[in-house]
Amino acid sequence: VDEFQDLSPVNHVLLAKLVGPRRIIGVGDPNQSIYGFRGAQQGGMGQAVAAYGMETLWLSVSFRCPEAIVRHVRWRVPNFKWSKAGGQVNISGRVSGSNVSHDATFICRNNAPLMATAFKLLGHGHSVSVAGSDVGPRLLNTLRRLGPETLSQSQSLGVVDGWEAERIDRDSPSAHDMAECMRIFIRHGDSLGTAIAYAEHLFAQRGTIQLLTGH
Repeated sequence: VDEFQDLSPVNHVLLAKLVGPRRIIGVGDPNQSIYGFRGAQQGGMGQAVAAYGMETLWLSVSFRCPEAIVRHVRWRVPNFKWSKAGGQVNISGRVSGSNVSHDATFICRNNAPLMATAFKLLGHGHSVSVAGSDVGPRLLNTLRRLGPETLSQSQSLGVVDGWEAERIDRDSPSAHDMAECMRIFIRHGDSLGTAIAYAEHLFAQRGTIQLLTGH
């Protein structure tokens, strides 16, 4: 079983029926369990280890990342080793827009910081491209459903607050990030219609600086 941390309760029941007396090998990472919103069973890997009497073998060598990067993440995986020397880790301060090369790539866990960075880069004359096949259409669709485009900035922000609270009550893990994205666009204009226009413009960009999420 690959990506074991993403199995749902139904997947676990199916697996139990399939295993029987046979050997089972599961590959996964509990720190990458990010699919709770679609039904992944929290703590499923640990429960499976107990249920099947599995032996845990931690990944010990990274064949993807060189030495400098592996050393940088030893706060999370203290026994990690590297397969090749080299690499570079740079901790930069705030992005000013003037200190970014034209071929840079920004990777962030959440979308909202990327949107704010994209606006800053555009303001300094950079061309940007926000990667992700779903974030643009999903955000635009949500903005359009907030209400009439004549809503003022303050009215739009109030609607977003209500939208976020409602989704949080439904245990949506992405509600805060999506709400922050909408606020970034709304604050750049005086109405909801202007916010939508800004969003359409940004997601239509196909520039040299890449902005994308990574998990």
